[in-house]
Amino acid sequence: MTDTAVEEVSVEEAPADFLSREEAAWTLDNKGSLTVVLKKKRNGGTYWHPRYRIVDKNLDALNALQRQFGGSIYYHSGSNFAWEIGQTTLAAMLEELLPYMTEKRREAELILALIEAKEDGQQELQNQIVELLRLG
Repeated sequence: MTDTAVEEVSVEEAPADFLSREEAAWTLDNKGSLTVVLKKKRNGGTYWHPRYRIVDKNLDALNALQRQFGGSIYYHSGSNFAWEIGQTTLAAMLEELLPYMTEKRREAELILALIEAKEDGQQELQNQIVELLRLG
């Protein structure tokens, strides 16, 4: 029996098509939009749904974001595709990238507060946060 060399790989190493936290935060700050959409419930009520979307022709870049953070990709228009991530995975992504964000940091903080208020059932607080987001 011969000894087999085993290559040690750091757990911190990410696949080549993953973005560093700094690169991902720059992309969020400069390429897409954080929005809150008012959606209707089946019972006739409404709720706020936060999301982040990037529209781009570079499908490879969008695929890399999807593999790294989740979300979905769909055909948008012309030769554009969109990557979109909703509330559950959006919260995890923003918590990871918030320390590296600059341009959309306040929006990201408000979106995280909105998600927390939704989880706590605080409708009035949700409305106040959405108003702050609208005012920019």
